[in-house]
Amino acid sequence: MTRARWAAVAAVAVLAGGAGCVSCDTHSARANWENGPTCEVPVCDRQHVYAVLVNGACPAGPTSLEGLRDGLAERGFVKTYFGQVLHAPWLAHEMRAVAKCDPTARFVVVGADIGAPAAVHLARHAAADGINVDALVLLNPLSMNGSDGCSTRTVLVSCGTDCSAPHTERASIPGATRLTLPGHAGTVELVYGLLKESAARVEHPPAVFDDLTEPGARPPRNLTPPPGAPAEWLFLHDHPGYAPAPLPPNAGPIAPALVPRGGYLPPERLPRPQVTPPLLLPYAPPVPPSSGQPLPIPRKVEQTP
Repeated sequence: MTRARWAAVAAVAVLAGGAGCVSCDTHSARANWENGPTCEVPVCDRQHVYAVLVNGACPAGPTSLEGLRDGLAERGFVKTYFGQVLHAPWLAHEMRAVAKCDPTARFVVVGADIGAPAAVHLARHAAADGINVDALVLLNPLSMNGSDGCSTRTVLVSCGTDCSAPHTERASIPGATRLTLPGHAGTVELVYGLLKESAARVEHPPAVFDDLTEPGARPPRNLTPPPGAPAEWLFLHDHPGYAPAPLPPNAGPIAPALVPRGGYLPPERLPRPQVTPPLLLPYAPPVPPSSGQPLPIPRKVEQTP
């Protein structure tokens, strides 16, 4: 494809695809938040699977690859990159950056109509760099010839129209048209199945629990009892042949820390203290003051209504 033809394709993609910029759709994240826990693929597997979507001449909306992105998010796969044809260099850079940070990352690349050649270019160079590209999906590709093939597993998806491109598998989505194929429910299920296969191939490093000692930690203290140590100082060690004496019946609850070595010892019974009842004296009326003055007569309180 000539340089002028590539420029024309990029211009058409920008005009037909909306603003032509890569944006984050909060609705996709919300769908994953609500429906992700019910996904049949474990989180530890699907979080290492990435979908790279290259949109074509489809207008922005649910019929374009945006609808495919939202459908994958509802099924638990939210790590998707969406862009137009002119964003192919940025998508390639992001794939290399993700693979560097996450060596177990796996990718599924999807290209629609005029975005199919860019998707093939992405998958071919990523596989050559050692990145795990499990599948390449071409949705009604345009302007492709026999030299645009890729060694990666390639699924050619059509809506019943004649389209040709190098592929290893072919699928047809009944009821879809050229404009509705990218976001069609059948396309979503097909790509979802490929992502599940990629999630099953995710390799997790084996867990190592052999040595949990921190670097530079002091060695454990030697608890071997010294020879000739008194028995009362060996409470941290088990004595061979030691058997505690059985508890007597009706002994009651006893704190384990209070049980001496050798078994239960009943406490000494102390005599119950004898409590002397208080001396009851006959009632004596109050004594008037010693000054000899008579007590004042209490004032009559008037009752108010």
